[in-house]
Amino acid sequence: MKIQVDRESVCMGDDVLPHETEFEIPEDMTVKEFFDFLEKKGYLRSVQGNNVAWELRNRNGEQGVYFTKTGEIIHSDGVLKEMLEGITETPLFVLLYHYTPEAYYIRKENK
Repeated sequence: MKIQVDRESVCMGDDVLPHETEFEIPEDMTVKEFFDFLEKKGYLRSVQGNNVAWELRNRNGEQGVYFTKTGEIIHSDGVLKEMLEGITETPLFVLLYHYTPEAYYIRKENK
């Protein structure tokens, strides 16, 4: 299954190149496996202290969150293909960067 992935930049130096890319992934890939895949590809930027949260979203809303320091993943067993209900074009997943886990929870509360 082909998906488009884009992510927010983590700093000014990270803005040099676009982050949107296409990946071929298995149809049964879970959120946990996807974050593992992105880490192995070097797609998720590491920052000092590595205590950030990456929020995985698509048109249907939040699909998972990865806390880099603890390795905790919210919705880790969710299957990406099942998250694409009602999406007819090439699936796009976006990764939102939160500079701390607390920043993620504050943003979520203020929605």
